[in-house]
This record gives sequence, structure tokens and C-alpha cells, in this order.
Amino acid sequence: MSINSVRSRPARAWGIVAVAGLVLAVAPASVPAHAASAAIMVSSSPTRSAAVPLQATTRSGALYVFTTPDTAVSKVSFWLDNPSRTGAPVHIENTAPFTFTGDTASGSNPWDSTKVVNGSHTITAQLVIGGNSVVVSATFNVFNASQPPPTSYVLQVSTKADRSAPIPLAGSTVAGPAFVFVPASPGITRVAFFVDDALRSKLPYHVENSGPWDLAGTAVSLGANPWQTGALPDGPHVLSADVTGPSGVSHLNASFTVSQGGTVIGATNFSYAPIAGMPIGTTEAESIVVNDKLYLFGGFDVIHACCTPTDRAWVYDPVTNKWTALPPMPAQGTSHAGIGTDGVRYIYYAGGYAADPAGIDHVSATALAWRYDIDTGTYTALPPLPAERTAGGMAWVSGTLYYFGGNGLDRTVDSPDVWMLDVANGGTSWVSRANLPNPRDHIGWGVIDGKIYAVGGEYSTDANKAQSELDRYDPASDSWTVLAPLPVARSHDMDSTFLLSGQLVVAGGWTSTAVTGAVTAYNPATNTWRTLTDLPEPRTSATAKSLSDGRYLYCCGSASTS
Repeated sequence: MSINSVRSRPARAWGIVAVAGLVLAVAPASVPAHAASAAIMVSSSPTRSAAVPLQATTRSGALYVFTTPDTAVSKVSFWLDNPSRTGAPVHIENTAPFTFTGDTASGSNPWDSTKVVNGSHTITAQLVIGGNSVVVSATFNVFNASQPPPTSYVLQVSTKADRSAPIPLAGSTVAGPAFVFVPASPGITRVAFFVDDALRSKLPYHVENSGPWDLAGTAVSLGANPWQTGALPDGPHVLSADVTGPSGVSHLNASFTVSQGGTVIGATNFSYAPIAGMPIGTTEAESIVVNDKLYLFGGFDVIHACCTPTDRAWVYDPVTNKWTALPPMPAQGTSHAGIGTDGVRYIYYAGGYAADPAGIDHVSATALAWRYDIDTGTYTALPPLPAERTAGGMAWVSGTLYYFGGNGLDRTVDSPDVWMLDVANGGTSWVSRANLPNPRDHIGWGVIDGKIYAVGGEYSTDANKAQSELDRYDPASDSWTVLAPLPVARSHDMDSTFLLSGQLVVAGGWTSTAVTGAVTAYNPATNTWRTLTDLPEPRTSATAKSLSDGRYLYCCGSASTS
């Protein structure tokens, strides 16, 4: 962002959904106190062997949860899903070992995780160590097969028999043979499909009594059978499905359009529903989605005067509609960093604005790069960039990180540099690659089919010099291609550019004259842009990321030039 005043104000957030979707709002999670000397651990054995930190893990069945260390600890009080510790604890231990559900002579008592609903939960412990009180929390996910997540019951459509790269059927336009299905989920025993019969007044179009749950049935050797949409007239239609699972029958309805001669293009019209606001707002942050949870790091600290990066980090779980604090970022945090992920466990970020040692009213480009481990909640330093950079892009492609664009310590001279770090093979330094054809900063990016797209941005940290260029980088040939430009120049879309149904979407940002609420999607198959539903209000320097079920999340940022 152009370095102006930032106002302190609550952060509003939206869940942005296809017209059939809904996101409910609940109170935001509290921020637990942090103590590096204590931890909450989990084991699958009553002897507490092979224990790991409980934070950010996914668990099921009988769990053995306990705190460390034991020495010098005189008392531990435990709370479940009550990080603010209001009211009495659920259990108190006065002697070691300090186990969430107590101990017997033969070992720790198990905690039955099936007694809580699937989704995100938090165990908080208050330890009395040497007369001092230390509080730690661990937020983790419970998934027991007897309780399938309802988000898995979404009608999907793909253009391939192996059901790859699906998008939600709701709001889509389809043509020719299509592969429609309900994704696999534990406990489903039957799916009945109805075509243009939302009232279920006729016999089902097709019934599946075993998975995979395909609308036109399954050919064992070839995957899903194609559903011939040509049997329906062009125009709007509705597909319904009754999914029988452990909790009974779920009734699904998906409205879509048939248009022969076209392709699956995804939803165009979206509705917006409020979700829980961030506990502490931010702007110019960096975020990524892993396993359908939004991980958000840093940004400008709205509690201080402009423009001080924060080390606060959060994870948002759309299933529980809760924000949970992550361990603080190292080196006082950053804003404007490039970010990428392996999609499983690790999140990488590099460059950006870093705070000076005093941490107040000063920003400076950094070369530092970091890896965050979702499973352990720890940060590890990576080889630094060859030079300080900020407001550039970074993408992960097949085990390799690519950092491009941005500017340096002066924040005015834009860089054409592209650097590559081979993470998968233990690379110890960044290697130069083909230059970005149009150097710029505050740039958006995404990866489609192994190619990196760089969109918009601005010159010299000046939003009045917003750019409309779209470039595509092919790592295999180490070459750039200039593609169809944005309909309107856009910058400050670094963290609000994302992929949705195989297309590149830019939400909000800054035109050369004003903050915008426009949402625009690029189709790589046709090299064209189209307009999606505007945001509820213009926003810049915000966060937008998609979920696997076709929804996307939008939060934080600024509604003005501040």
C-alpha cells in the first residue's frame, strides 16, 4: 500500500458463497496467553509415549492429552473450548503427570473425542510454576468417521471421468458430457438423484447404493460415467440429491444452467453472508488456505500508528466460524510478503516490510524467508532472498518457490528479478530465472496447471500508477507470456487474488483513482476476463481466498485510502 495513515477499527469479514450457500456467524475466538516454556501434548497411548504437540493436529477416538513440563509445576487446571477460562475448569490436577482427564495406577485416562462435534476445538491449561501462573492453549481439529463434515455433501461437477478439478454444480453452466457426483465422505450409505424434481415427486433419476456417488453411475475401470446434458434443453435446471449418512438424510439442491457449445465456467452470481470478524483487524497481510482453513500472517498493526508490521498470525476455520491465534511470527512479523504452500503441512513466506528494532512507525524491506509448520506451530528460517524485496509475489510449483517483482529498500524502484528456491531437494540458495516482463509492486498472483500468473500491481509504490498487465510464467521453459489485460488497472490485490474453479479471480483493490469493490475472473482457456458480483463495499489491501466447495472468504483490509 502507499504508506498513509492506518485507522484502528474492528475488522469486518464476509463469507462469499454461491447462491445456494450460507455461512453462519458466531463470536470470534479469544486470544490465549502464550508461554514458550509450557506445552499441551497428545498421545495415543495411556503411557503418553510418542507424544506430539496437540496444536494444529487432527485427532479422533481416544486421546491422552497432558501438559509439559512436570518439574516445578504444582497445579494444572484445564478448560475445554473456553480459552478465556470463564467459569470453573473441567479438571484440575495437583500432582504429575498433569493429564486432561486424570490418571490411574496403570496410566492416563483417555479423553473420548467422539463426545464433541467434529471441527475445531481448544484445550486451555493454566499451570502454576514456581508460584507463577502460565497459560497455554492448543487448538486442534476433531474428525471422527461417525460424524462426516456437512461441507462434504456438495454436488460437484467435473469435465473428467476421474472427477479431477471439480467445481460446485450450483451456479455453474454445463454443456456436453459432464461428470456429476457427491464427494466421498465416511458413513454415506445411499445417494438418490433427482433431475428437475426438487420436490421429489417422482422416482429418483438414479440411485447409488455404494460409492463413488456418481449421478450416471460408475464404470470401475474408467471412473464416473458421463451424464449427457444434451438430453436437457438449454436454460436453468436443478439437480437434487438425498444423501443418507450417519445423521440421517441430507437434502441437496443445486441450480445450474445448460448451454450447449459452452464449457463449465463456474458461478457468476454470488451472495454475501457475514462471518466472524477477526479479533484484531489488519491490512496488507499475507494468507493461504490449507485443508480448507485460512492461515493469515502479519500485515500492518492497526493498534499502532502507520505503518508498523505486526507479528500476529491467525487461522480461520469456516466449519466452526472461529479465528484462533497462531504462535507469533519471528522477527517482529511482516506485511507485504509473498506466500505459498505445499498444500499439506508447510506454509512459506518471504520478503515484505519488516519492523525496525524499535518496532514503531518505520518499515523496511527484508530478505528474510520463513517456513511455518502447521503440525507443530513452529517457524523455521529458510535461505534469504538474494536482496531485500517487498510487495512482490511468490508461488509454489512442484516443490519449488518462485519470488518475483516488488521493490527494495527504497520502495520506489521496481525489480524485474525472478528467483527460484528448490525446496523439495534441499536448495540452499535462490537461483535467478527469466525476468518479469513488466516490473511492478503490490502485484497479485496464482498458479494454474503449474504455471504462475502475475496480475495487476503498480509502479513505485504509487497506487495512482496501477497496472492492468497479466503475465504468465512457465517454469518448464523459463519464459513469460503477456496475456489479456485486466479490464481496469488494479493494484493492492496481492492477498486478494486467488483461484476459483480453475480461474484467476481478483477481488477489490485499488484502481488508479479509487478503492474498488469489483470482482473479476480470468479464464485461461479463452484468455478472457468476466465480471462477478461486486463486494458488499469497496476494499483494498484485503484478504480473499477460496475454499474447495466453491465459496470464498473476504476479510480485513481497508475501505478507504487509509
